[in-house]
Amino acid sequence: MNNPLDELIAAHQHMMRRYISVIQTCNPKLHDEDFLIKFCKTALTLKNPDKLSRWVGNIQGTLIEREILNTQFERDISRALYKPIYDRLGYDSSTVNVE
Repeated sequence: MNNPLDELIAAHQHMMRRYISVIQTCNPKLHDEDFLIKFCKTALTLKNPDKLSRWVGNIQGTLIEREILNTQFERDISRALYKPIYDRLGYDSSTVNVE
């Protein structure tokens, strides 16, 4: 895969598959598990990296707000995955300290 936009889409899809697994293994089960899984599976069909990025952020925020995911852990995973792709695309990949 040489096209960085294709790599970006693949990275987003990787995150969505990861979130499906996280949702399916929640204990206790989430009251809206079916919707969240459908949301992630629908996102896997998207081909616009900007739109897909927003969908990743939406589910990520939802799972962090519910304390299913940890913000710092997600940052570490996301940065390692996305930063090299953003660099190849010429995007600003610098981090922002919000503390």
